[in-house]
Amino acid sequence: MPSHLALAVLLAARPAFAEPISPPGRVVVHLDGMVCKGCQDNVAATLDGLPFLEGTVASFAVGGACATLSAPGDTERIGQAIAGLGYSLTSVEVVQSCPPKLRRGHRVDPWDDTGGHDVQVISRGEEVDLQAHLAAGKHTVVDFGAPWCGPCHTAAAALREHMSTHDDVAVRAVSLEADDPHASFALPVAAQHLEWVSGIPYFLVFDAAGRSLYKGADVAAAIRAIDKHRSRR
Repeated sequence: MPSHLALAVLLAARPAFAEPISPPGRVVVHLDGMVCKGCQDNVAATLDGLPFLEGTVASFAVGGACATLSAPGDTERIGQAIAGLGYSLTSVEVVQSCPPKLRRGHRVDPWDDTGGHDVQVISRGEEVDLQAHLAAGKHTVVDFGAPWCGPCHTAAAALREHMSTHDDVAVRAVSLEADDPHASFALPVAAQHLEWVSGIPYFLVFDAAGRSLYKGADVAAAIRAIDKHRSRR
């Protein structure tokens, strides 16, 4: 068998390439297009339906899945299964153990990756005084999100990209850490700040003086509000 790196490169260049794989080990599958909890459940069920994989854990936040190799198989059948769901296979790796973010019971928060920027998680469900956490001398984005929320992960990525070229922006994240929307919106912090909000992600944007610049669900609009305010200074 080629090395794991070589296998990943071959699959990226030729998705239909049939490479035999066999136990022992785990298979890490990377794919594009999985953007919701229902999507990851379908991917897990589909890969578990292959006769040589079992115990699949999939994560839309990671963009991949990890399964135990239970019998000899090949990467082409994995690619066909993923394509049948409408997604694109980018690579397959055979490893000794699943990475931490693709292990059963692990929840990936939108801000697990801060990108090295000024990001703090100020609540994981408990009530919080937002004004007490505004960043001194910076625009502050209060980002309400949750691990199960695909758009929340996409919005966090957009904010990370903006922050990579603007050091006058900070994020204070409120993570509704629960398994589903119903449980998340039953958390005390949701009752405190999201009573009239229909869903997440949701953003509150403040200037350096603590004045409100934006309230809403559109991360692009939140960034535009910051850019507009910055241009006036």
